Amino acid sequence: MLSCMDSMLYHEVHECKESNEWVVLIHGLGGNLETWKAQIRAFRKHYNLLLLDMPGHGKSYVSDERMPEAFTDTMFVESTTEVMDSLGIERAHFVSISLGSSIVFALLHEVPQRMITAVFGGGVGYVKGVWRLLFDFTVFLGKYAPWLFNRKLLYKFICRAVMPRKAQANSRKRYYEAAKKLSLKDFWAWMANIAYHLKDETLETFVEDFNREGIPSFWVSGSLDYVCRPGVEQLVAKLDQAEYHLSDNVGHVVNIDGWSVFNRVVLDWLKQHPSG
Repeated sequence: MLSCMDSMLYHEVHECKESNEWVVLIHGLGGNLETWKAQIRAFRKHYNLLLLDMPGHGKSYVSDERMPEAFTDTMFVESTTEVMDSLGIERAHFVSISLGSSIVFALLHEVPQRMITAVFGGGVGYVKGVWRLLFDFTVFLGKYAPWLFNRKLLYKFICRAVMPRKAQANSRKRYYEAAKKLSLKDFWAWMANIAYHLKDETLETFVEDFNREGIPSFWVSGSLDYVCRPGVEQLVAKLDQAEYHLSDNVGHVVNIDGWSVFNRVVLDWLKQHPSG
């Protein structure tokens, strides 16, 4: 069991009697399993679904006494596979949104034998320029001067920066409502891990992992995602078995802003890559 957790990750299961394949859905920073509300009905017609509240999110509580300074990849991998093992899930398709990408990267690196395919909605790749500087500066202040931050104002700023358009109002509101329940201690522990994942050398390692293991991946970005989309396109270009879909007039949280298109293209892609 994950040492920092008070109990197993909170999770929900939606079974499909017609299928023996599993899809594990992993939300991003500040989200919870409710992030996938628009996917459940469509996906469970074809797959068994495992939805997780990741550490410190939703109902997966981490006490202050056990909260680490930084979450590690091993912690994320062990907490995820612990739930899978309890349900008898040997292998699965992993679908992530936003910074949930980093958890899928960790699973790929440490337990590639558990992964059939990987799907990244609003994925995160290389971060360059002003966004790199802003991210690094925020992490620096969070490490050495965390008292400067008001939790709710910080989360509002992040939601507005990543999802600025009027068309993104729904996803911005939903993510803020979920994120404001996340403590600052949980937030900075996640950010420390994310900072590691966004280093160029770390991303290059994951490119090597994908290409060596031959695991197919599918990336869905929104045309209005000006923060993360350029880095994703750069990353995808280096992957041997990656496919990419760009959704028009959709922002970063593609499974909410453009849920109908997301459901259609992801399910069509998954059907082309059954477990074998």
